[in-house]
Amino acid sequence: MKTNWLRMGIFGAIGWAIAFMTTLTAGEIELRGTDGEGTELFLSLKNTRTGVTDWIKIGGRFSGYTVRSYDEKRSSAELAKDGETLTISIAGATIGKPQTITPDQQEEVKKAVLNNLRQLSAAADQYYLEQGVDQVKFTQLVGKEPNKYIKELKALDGEDYSKIELKQGKPMKVKTKSGIEVEYQN
Repeated sequence: MKTNWLRMGIFGAIGWAIAFMTTLTAGEIELRGTDGEGTELFLSLKNTRTGVTDWIKIGGRFSGYTVRSYDEKRSSAELAKDGETLTISIAGATIGKPQTITPDQQEEVKKAVLNNLRQLSAAADQYYLEQGVDQVKFTQLVGKEPNKYIKELKALDGEDYSKIELKQGKPMKVKTKSGIEVEYQN
């Protein structure tokens, strides 16, 4: 009798979790970033209700939704569930007219981007040392998970750090939406 009660409790909790996950709204799923390209493109999605974050390929499932596509120009993903379509944009991304960076702000942006590159370089160096390798993927270094070296790298002007090739001894380069190029060599 005790085992049956336990099973009912577990299945009841699973059923509640499934019902909970199927009532999500647009604001409850965030697109946090991307990594890779083509058939190896991964999207970082976060369920803001539960706090769960995961890297999902196009065609994969997250919180009951199927990831249908990603539009690089709009920095948005299309998700589908039960015949309904949900379009979400990268958290903090602006769609439409790009923000103009004044000449006075360019130096500040360069310094902040350089600081992000330094953090990424330091994390990569630590990873190389610990793992005995000479290259690493962005997704292995950055994320909210406890085993990541950096919790989050905030883009200042639409730059995408996930596209940087992280290889020991190779300079890291990134270009912002305004055309500011920053390079860091450790």
